[in-house]
Amino acid sequence: MTHYIVNPPIRDDLDYYRNDDDIIENILSGQSTIVLGLRRSGKTSFLYRVQRKALKDGKPTLFFDSRDFLISSDPAEEARQAILKIRASPKSLILVDEVDILFQQENSAIWQQLLANFRNHVAVMTCASVFLYELAQYPSAIREFFENCYRHPIGPLSKDEAFDLLSQSKRRDTSPIPAQLIEEIWSSGDRLPIILQALGEKNVNRVELAVSLAGVGVSILSGLAPKVKGALIAAAHRNQLDPDLPEVKFLITLGAILEKNEKAVIAGKVLGDVIRESADSTQVSAISPNWKRCARILHLSDLHFGPHCIEKPENAISRQFFRLKFVLEKDSIFPDFVVITGDLSWSGHPNEYTIAEIFLEELASWLAKIRKLSKRAARRRILILPGNHDAAWSLTNGLKPEDTGEWVHYALSPFANFVNKFHRGEIIWDLEHPCQKRCFKQPSIAFILISTSHFVTKENPKGEFGNNVQDLVVELLEKTDVKRALFRICLFHHNLRSFHNEGITIKDGESALLRFALCKPAPDLILHGHVHQGETDVFQPRKGLNKIPYSAVGSFGVRSKERPGDETRGRVDNEFAIVDLETDGTGRRFVTQFYRLRYSPAGDWQWEAGSKSRPFIL
Repeated sequence: MTHYIVNPPIRDDLDYYRNDDDIIENILSGQSTIVLGLRRSGKTSFLYRVQRKALKDGKPTLFFDSRDFLISSDPAEEARQAILKIRASPKSLILVDEVDILFQQENSAIWQQLLANFRNHVAVMTCASVFLYELAQYPSAIREFFENCYRHPIGPLSKDEAFDLLSQSKRRDTSPIPAQLIEEIWSSGDRLPIILQALGEKNVNRVELAVSLAGVGVSILSGLAPKVKGALIAAAHRNQLDPDLPEVKFLITLGAILEKNEKAVIAGKVLGDVIRESADSTQVSAISPNWKRCARILHLSDLHFGPHCIEKPENAISRQFFRLKFVLEKDSIFPDFVVITGDLSWSGHPNEYTIAEIFLEELASWLAKIRKLSKRAARRRILILPGNHDAAWSLTNGLKPEDTGEWVHYALSPFANFVNKFHRGEIIWDLEHPCQKRCFKQPSIAFILISTSHFVTKENPKGEFGNNVQDLVVELLEKTDVKRALFRICLFHHNLRSFHNEGITIKDGESALLRFALCKPAPDLILHGHVHQGETDVFQPRKGLNKIPYSAVGSFGVRSKERPGDETRGRVDNEFAIVDLETDGTGRRFVTQFYRLRYSPAGDWQWEAGSKSRPFIL
């Protein structure tokens, strides 16, 4: 029985993975192999070569990725199907991307069941130092994991053997990780003494390990800044750390930032802001901790329930409203919030909201199920605001927008009545106040809902974001519960600036963006619709002011001629967006993934994952 451990440097280096043909040979020869140390880029290269070698040698091999069945709406069923395939195959291989997936309480039984059925087991983890980090976080679970490995025929791997492997593993040009330190990690969940001890010694290996154990540097600083600050600065001033080592550069940079900032305790958000202002951004991003998702938003806009859509069951577009949740489940996309940024209806008529209600009630039931919420709590997580099509122009009795109060009452009453009914009166859309805030503690998000459609007409659908509305938004941003939120997100329908060079924008939109850029705190993100075409970008009116990222989503349900483009160039597709809000313990970012509705030759519409935006640091 052969066990291998691959322990590369913290920095990715694909060249390091080109000399492991013997490992691949052992995997395919049926020996039990545990591979630690493959980071994401190396993992892709490694797996490709394993699969290519298997095909070349004519050795059929089943490959499973842990995320395929451990993160699923029905993990037990996915595992059952996997076991059936495993038993029918002469060889099978399980690939584990993140070790903590194995040790989550809800997955432990499934994992042990899978483990018992594998004839050849390979665990692929991000890197060996991250594995040590998991030892500190899940000591009892990992002990149990090793004990179960010992009982199964895939081969023994006791705690002592694991320590032997780890202590023998070498990074290039460095010495092995000390066994005493491994034992210390195993038995202690508090990593601060290890980190401080490493910083106080002239021991590069320990510094590297300490960086990894601390989430590659910064996540531990949120609650432990005073002690860490002193250790970092003292180590840097004594010149005991190799200044050319990237990990040490990062630690020294953090020490300088902490010293400059002169705060006794630095919250994660504040530290992230200071890093972006003061540190070498390339260096920070290169050695930043893994980003973890805090919340996932399903962003819909321009649904346009009405005569050209859901009222015609034969219309292929209409079926997508009720297929949405199945599309999401298929790709294991489970949102925490649903945001609808306007144009729920086609003409604002009450009958159209009656149809929309069916869709939203189903969506609320599904959200309650996947997030284990009450139906009431699920409804609260569905945020709806009006668009220009939600203004019922036909019901205004000849009034003009300048008649303000009366016009708004007639035009937007159907929308307000619908929202109030959907939320069972617990959330009221007040026509006299075009702004609302909704704050959530878990996850920590503050949403500011803004109506830019109070004064639209059929002839002038651009909307308005005047000084009075801007004042209300700034006032809400300064509320204590909003300022404390990890993410502050503004929602409205219209685009505030020229979009795709078309020049059509909202009245006072540019001034509103400038006002946002001057706010302290500023919005972290803007979500909007209206333009029927998705885009993510950053607005910064001039250097020195806040950057305001925004994510626009295209239409979810409009006919072809309502979408940008033409019959010659082709029109953009209907779409929805998934917005992931992420943090690494100090910094924050968002990533948007677009799903587009394409027409297939078979005569049906199919959702396909579109482009994914680059991560935007907030």
